[in-house]
Amino acid sequence: MDTALGIAPLALVLAVGVAGPVLAWVATGRYLRLREKQIALAAGAAAEKAARYAASGAAMELRIRTLERIVAERGIDLADETERLRARRARARMRSH
Repeated sequence: MDTALGIAPLALVLAVGVAGPVLAWVATGRYLRLREKQIALAAGAAAEKAARYAASGAAMELRIRTLERIVAERGIDLADETERLRARRARARMRSH
């Protein structure tokens, strides 16, 4: 029994039965390679971001240590210094009005 295309139904079933899994295997392989590249790019971006945060944290820690050293070396009483600055600001405001 031939179809309108002139191909026996059994031959068509065999062709689809063999070609289908092969095409699926090829497509799956391509998809997996694509996903591996995407994951590698995401991992690289995450590592770069982590390095930036680490550097930023180290810089912030250095700044804090510097401030602590300045305060300790000068023996500044922070409460008195804050009040002195507030009073200076209040006097400046009163002069401008």
